[in-house]
Amino acid sequence: MKKIALIICSFFAITYFSACSNNDAAKVDLTEFNKYVDSVDNLKPVYTVANWTEIEQGYAAKENKVEKEVSKLDEADKAALAESKKQYEALKAKYETGIKEANDPEVIANKSRMELRNKLLGEGNPGPNNDWSFVTKDNVVTTYKNFVDRVRDNGDNYSDADWVETRSLWKALNDRKDAINKDISTLDKITIDHLKVAFLAVKAVNKPVSQLK
Repeated sequence: MKKIALIICSFFAITYFSACSNNDAAKVDLTEFNKYVDSVDNLKPVYTVANWTEIEQGYAAKENKVEKEVSKLDEADKAALAESKKQYEALKAKYETGIKEANDPEVIANKSRMELRNKLLGEGNPGPNNDWSFVTKDNVVTTYKNFVDRVRDNGDNYSDADWVETRSLWKALNDRKDAINKDISTLDKITIDHLKVAFLAVKAVNKPVSQLK
């Protein structure tokens, strides 16, 4: 009897420790799954099909491991799994939108246009409502100088669309200068006149004569 009892106890011990081991493995898989989703969430997004395909493959592999052992998870773990899946679906929607926009010609053009504006006039200028009040008598010279310097440094790399935008901004800057002209000192006016000549010279070098109007 003692021998039979010992065998039975050994059987239950082996079964118990095996179950614990399986549960531990399932929790490890869940932890790796949760960490993967968090790591993707913390990455700086790169909105390309190739990058998202790689992310999806990593996700699928870890999800499959968890799903095979999901019956061994307790309710709290299952809730954590559901939360990570929900987090991933939100990430997927964000990447799908980002990839679509990254390949939309209109979005690309607007982004390029805003980048050019920021370089020529400073971040966020002239603003969404085309408000040029940021140019004052105190910064009008530095605004002109930055504009001309940027065009001088980068104008040979401008596309036709860049030049169209540059000329439009230049005209608007001159209109703003005229609006506050009475407040600008004589010395600053002379400096601005020299910068205008410099801009025309840069434009003449980088664009054909027929496109200077």
